[in-house]
Amino acid sequence: MACFFAQNVLQYFLDAPHEDHGNEVIYMAKDKEKSKKRWKGIGAVFLFLLVIAAGAGIFYLGHKAGGGELQFTFPSKSTTTTTTAFDPANGLEVYVIDVGQGNCQLIRFAGQTLLYDGGEIGREDDVTSFLRKIGVKRLDYVIASHAHSDHVGGLAYGILENFPVGEIILPFVPKDAVGIAQSYNAFLKAAEKKHNKEGTVISESKALGRVNFYLGGENGAACKILGPTQFVLNNGGFESINNNSVCIQIRYKDTSVLLTGDAEEKAEMSLIESYNDTLKSNLFIAGHHGSATSNTPDFLNLVRPDMIAVSCGLNNSYGHPHAEVLAYCKTHSIPVYRTDYQGSLLFVSDGNHFSPYVITE
Repeated sequence: MACFFAQNVLQYFLDAPHEDHGNEVIYMAKDKEKSKKRWKGIGAVFLFLLVIAAGAGIFYLGHKAGGGELQFTFPSKSTTTTTTAFDPANGLEVYVIDVGQGNCQLIRFAGQTLLYDGGEIGREDDVTSFLRKIGVKRLDYVIASHAHSDHVGGLAYGILENFPVGEIILPFVPKDAVGIAQSYNAFLKAAEKKHNKEGTVISESKALGRVNFYLGGENGAACKILGPTQFVLNNGGFESINNNSVCIQIRYKDTSVLLTGDAEEKAEMSLIESYNDTLKSNLFIAGHHGSATSNTPDFLNLVRPDMIAVSCGLNNSYGHPHAEVLAYCKTHSIPVYRTDYQGSLLFVSDGNHFSPYVITE
């Protein structure tokens, strides 16, 4: 019943006037007067729902999610989207955590967790706070996609220290690679410390051609590392650190999510050659923060996502996400959700499809 109320509130927002900025989902009040009227209307709707639900004892503003609590609040920014309570039940949760111009995702199923990247240096406290608010007490798996600071900085300087960790999966880094961030060396030291102190397993990413591990047991979410492909590794990897990003597909029943870090065109082509149609994923975390050097049409044509999430900073100097990528999404009617406009995002799969949510604190 609570979900029914949430869906009706969601629809109320979706019916609001909106502007289309390259197909990103942004709902805006047309002017201050209309905004005031709408907020009054929203207040009346919620008062009505609260009165009804209070009598039934089924509606509340904070919803427990794996032991944590997400607040049922409205965004305060002028560009807003819906925020609604949710009930993941036994579903797959994919959190795209807002870390500015960086990358960080938390995947959870049946109480087990996978953290993919940790954002830039200085974001470790934000990530730690977010994870604790959603009830994360342990990180079963941590994957560093590649050796750039905006992906591993937060892991190096706090996140690993703040949680028990079961296994840390390292990216492939060629011996002659250039552009390795100093924070990556700090990350390696933090991982070694974790191993010595807690017995955390340290392993290198390997595309095995099969499931690498599960979240929630063999009937749960199957996590399969796709790249760098074995062919690429056998040939010494790519020169570009970005192209050696750990690419992973996580499948739960009839749904899947694909994460490719900063993998660019060469890496995407190698994935196409190795996996072809099996790249199909309902949810795709845009490669390289939505850059046109990644997310090539040939690759997206095989992934065929129902929705795309972009992790990027507001007004970033790189222009992410690039216009070419947004244009592709608009042409193919693919909804785009962005952390720079909407903050942290949550996608919940019931095994048949993903439902998107925007989180406010």
